[in-house]
Amino acid sequence: MQLLIMPSITIYHDLRRGKKAKDNSISKDVYPVKVRVYHDYQTKLYPTGKDLSEDQFKRSYLAEKPRGEFAELKDSLEATLARAKSVAKNLEPFSFVKFEKRFLSPSNASTDVLFQYSALIQSLRNDEQIKTAANYVCAFNSLKKFIQTKGKSDSLSFSAVNVKFLKAYEKWMISEGNSFTTISMYLRTLRTVFNTAIAEEESLKELYPFGAGKYEIPTGEAVKKALTKNDLQQLFNYNIGEDLHLQQARDFWFFSYLANGMNVRDICELKNNCLEKDRFSFIRTKTKRTSKRIKPIVVILTPFLKSIIEKYRNSKAPEDYVFPIFEHSMTEEEKVKKCDNFTRYINKYMRRLAKMADIDEDLTTYYARHSFTTISVQSGASLEFIQESLGHRNITTTQGYFAGFDLAKKIENAKSLSDFLLQKPTH
Repeated sequence: MQLLIMPSITIYHDLRRGKKAKDNSISKDVYPVKVRVYHDYQTKLYPTGKDLSEDQFKRSYLAEKPRGEFAELKDSLEATLARAKSVAKNLEPFSFVKFEKRFLSPSNASTDVLFQYSALIQSLRNDEQIKTAANYVCAFNSLKKFIQTKGKSDSLSFSAVNVKFLKAYEKWMISEGNSFTTISMYLRTLRTVFNTAIAEEESLKELYPFGAGKYEIPTGEAVKKALTKNDLQQLFNYNIGEDLHLQQARDFWFFSYLANGMNVRDICELKNNCLEKDRFSFIRTKTKRTSKRIKPIVVILTPFLKSIIEKYRNSKAPEDYVFPIFEHSMTEEEKVKKCDNFTRYINKYMRRLAKMADIDEDLTTYYARHSFTTISVQSGASLEFIQESLGHRNITTTQGYFAGFDLAKKIENAKSLSDFLLQKPTH
């Protein structure tokens, strides 16, 4: 029998960031009082709605026998603590996701789609999945706008999200000018919200509107973003003179291409302790929080990759970042912003370089990843090899990066299929 370990739950006065009290009679800064939950080597903090000065906290919650308003404060905080412990006690096994929803939920939360959306967004933010959370916010805002056009309130029950509702929502998004790619993304987040809610409330399973015979999410045709070998050669050899911006953008774009189509965020995160003599390995930032069994991606250090590392590297300390883009003091939000800005910088100057080299493509960093896949397959690499090189868990995802074979390859293949027709009979 497995022993269930209950979390440790306490009241915590968070003194990291103070703010001016709304009550002018309080001269000192006040700090939020939170519920602190510790479980399985993780600590998370949840609001109580109370902001107190250090003196107020000592005279209320920490006092053995507080009086007057301080006694009321202590009673309120102890009631909040008791509720948190009660919620945790009724979770078997305990998980932060389930605790957050039940502890922070209003009475109708389990049946309200918009509340469950908000809870999932907050959970993603707590796990520092900032980009994913931002995508869910866009989907949430779209859904909210749709139900408001129907004269509905700011709540939406799971029972109302049926096949008819989803078809109407899809039609409305098309009328708003959304692409099928965007529509697919928004509806997949809604499906995830539904699945997450079902994990909490089994009875919602009967209302599930997605899947074969019900509502099927449309899939937009992926745009193939891969360059030919000739395009790559033109970009690499084009004379850009002394333009440092073009040089840097081209250096990092080709670093991405030759490093297994490495994502810009992973380039920013690369540390010296990942480097070996003839290779380096890394775990994708995008997937390291979503799975416990992750196989590192191995990149062979070609002379070009080594030259880029030596050109831009400003430290060889093992724990330091290879490239001077991120700093250790950065929060996750600051990293996301810095990476986005660096990606825009690369895209801006690679588009300019493409135009100069007469390449008619809206060139971005995505092209580096897609070009790695396509050129590798066209050169004889198997999709399974590419899947491992890209760090994909599903080979279908890998197939989406392959832009197909060029015309010359198809002509060559057609000839090989019919070359026996040109051979003279031997007898």
